[in-house]
Amino acid sequence: MELQTAIEILEYHQEWRLGKREDMIHEPKELTEALDIVLSEVKKFRLGAVSSRFFIPESAQEWLLKGDRGISSETIFGAITGLVIDSSKYPPADPSDFYRCYKLIKAVPEWKSELHKVAELSKTWKNVIDNWDKLSELLEEQIEWRDKGISASNGMYDFMKELGC
Repeated sequence: MELQTAIEILEYHQEWRLGKREDMIHEPKELTEALDIVLSEVKKFRLGAVSSRFFIPESAQEWLLKGDRGISSETIFGAITGLVIDSSKYPPADPSDFYRCYKLIKAVPEWKSELHKVAELSKTWKNVIDNWDKLSELLEEQIEWRDKGISASNGMYDFMKELGC
């Protein structure tokens, strides 16, 4: 796929997301391929901008190319950038899913102030974003325990279930 074709695919997808197009004519695999091509070009030249519509910070480019990704972290990426990788919009289901989301925000800390865009996706996402700091504290505690060889639960999973995850 040529770069220009990839950009056209992503621009069409953006128009569909904004309700300017009725049908989504591109398959997720094709969208992912287009995004990979555009990002490889961006990475090559470190432009930071794919077109006038999309801006992806260098740290987010690195995460997209090398980061630990899952559906919920890709949902955050899409809600903030407008480049939706997967349209499912699933919130994190468990601490492992939240950990991938947490690592995205740690990789791109300026996006923490943009999480309100994710909260608009669903009631569960709103609950997750409203409780981001508490979930982060619970996660950091679990990581600390794991690193010390402690195998115990601090209630994070149960708290996530209370939030609707």
